[in-house]
Amino acid sequence: MFPTRWRASAAFLTVAALTAAAGCSAPTDTATEDTPTADERIATVRALRAAVGADAAALGTAAATVALELDRLHASLPAGPAERRAAVAAAEDATLDPLRDALEGFGPDLAGDATGPDAEAVRGALGDAASAAAALASEAERDLATVTRTAAADERLLHLVAAWSEPGSRSEQLRRLEEVAAAAEALAAELEDVEETPACLGSVPRRAEAAVTVARGSRELASLVEARRGEEFDVRRRELSADPFGTGGPLVVEDRARVACWREQSAVVDRADAVASALDELEAALNPTDLGAGAGG
Repeated sequence: MFPTRWRASAAFLTVAALTAAAGCSAPTDTATEDTPTADERIATVRALRAAVGADAAALGTAAATVALELDRLHASLPAGPAERRAAVAAAEDATLDPLRDALEGFGPDLAGDATGPDAEAVRGALGDAASAAAALASEAERDLATVTRTAAADERLLHLVAAWSEPGSRSEQLRRLEEVAAAAEALAAELEDVEETPACLGSVPRRAEAAVTVARGSRELASLVEARRGEEFDVRRRELSADPFGTGGPLVVEDRARVACWREQSAVVDRADAVASALDELEAALNPTDLGAGAGG
């Protein structure tokens, strides 16, 4: 099931909800020397709402947008590696830049020099929201970098496979096929050192396995060339070219099929949830229940 918590978080915290109207009746209360009166607390809460409302709303919108847009990206990854790179760049512009902008200057300092228990609660919530949003930005960057890496791997794999059909003399073919096999093995080794999160996506290991398959196919073709079995070479090359990675189709198809895993286990979703929770905490701090209707206007 598609997560609903962060899907709605962009709308839960609005400037209107955090801005109190003037002229509200306020409960009266007595206070000790170190404790603010109810009237003082209400004034503080109203000032805090005005101070943090717009920034909190912007952060909530930006955080929810990151999770939504990355979900869309994973669910509909373009087939072509170049198009996938472009989609990642577009996602960065549309989501990470606004989140970074919303994070700039966001934190406990937004509460200014306000004092009292309500101000401290607001500062704590602002700090939690800022930390969660910074973690979200880092995880989103990591997520997008993995998509870029797999697109680059696909480009390399397609280039290697295309070399199977290049014309040339027997010696040229042998040299080229050996170079392809070596390059494919190097790519597989490179990808095997990459840690993917969440691991259930399997997009990086899938490319590593595809590279091993390409290396194996290249050496099989080279053996046919070396044995001067030209007709068998042509038949086998066509067979291998029809499914060069041994997956029955483009690697990206399986990437898209794993979107449910991304939704359930991605750190991006977890961090977006954390931002929403921190903003819930902020909303509660800006609406202290013990002040009744007085603080709400």
